[in-house]
Amino acid sequence: MRRGWLFLQSVLAALLLAGAPLHAFAQEAEKTEPGLPQLDPTHFPGQAFWLIIAFSLTYLLMRYVALPRVQSTLEAREARMVEDLDHARLLNERAKLLSTELELRMADARTRAQDDMREAAQKNMAKLTTAFAEQQKVLDQKLQEAQTRLAGQKKQTLAALDEEAAGMVEAILKRLTGTAVPPDQARTAWQKAKEA
Repeated sequence: MRRGWLFLQSVLAALLLAGAPLHAFAQEAEKTEPGLPQLDPTHFPGQAFWLIIAFSLTYLLMRYVALPRVQSTLEAREARMVEDLDHARLLNERAKLLSTELELRMADARTRAQDDMREAAQKNMAKLTTAFAEQQKVLDQKLQEAQTRLAGQKKQTLAALDEEAAGMVEAILKRLTGTAVPPDQARTAWQKAKEA
């Protein structure tokens, strides 16, 4: 960036030094003929000179100032989107793992309950009824606890995703509009987009 400014200053100095003879030439040409200077061929070198200066300055400003800023903004936005998608993918995988683990635990608990029931049936019918009822209560309680834990983790995950998405909406709206958007409005916009 600094090198671009030094280059720009060098070009401007060279153009200003080269412009002095053209200015004298243009003043001499003005003394000869009245009329439209744009159509006077004696003014063409001065016009060409300033046209080159204007386009050179425009090119240099775009090349070294405007386009690098736009490029860095686009790269930052792309990186943020990739990061957010990776984060969402990770949370989704965690939720799937928790769901699979819950299913395995439930299957394991059911298997143990069935084994206990078979043993109790072989020993005594009365013990079977009592053991089954107690085991069912334990399983129901474990299942309820597991479902409660899973629901809590799911709620936390969704809340974290909502906060992250609201932050992204706020950042995107800020970049698009150029003004800061209150977090409440960003959350509201995210909720509306999610419901749509």
